[in-house]
Amino acid sequence: MTTKKQKFVWAESDLRHKLLGSHMTDGWIYRSAVYVLLIAIAYVFLYPLLRMLSMTFMSSADLINPEIDWVPQNWSFTNLRVAWSVMDMPGTILNSLWYSGTLSLAQTFVAAICIESSILSNVDWKRSIVL
Repeated sequence: MTTKKQKFVWAESDLRHKLLGSHMTDGWIYRSAVYVLLIAIAYVFLYPLLRMLSMTFMSSADLINPEIDWVPQNWSFTNLRVAWSVMDMPGTILNSLWYSGTLSLAQTFVAAICIESSILSNVDWKRSIVL
């Protein structure tokens, strides 16, 4: 009689060990919650991108038709051609690359000057309060 009770207690603790784990991150409950959270975050980020991608290749008739939601009936590249011509694309890309490259070089230069000044200042950083 006592062996059955001990076996049941062992099985219960084994189930608890599988569900909760020996550490906080080992159990099935924690891992399931992490996967649900990751899938929800991925959905929030990917849904608008996939929606824009599907609407890129729709014709104007498909965009007006409320029955067509994701997959266009008439595939069209006119939206891409219009965007290319309206944005003056080669010039816009070069302008964006020049602007972002100039800003990243300036930010790198400022960060290097800040690091150099903090190294040369001989401040005891353990005792100072940096906000």
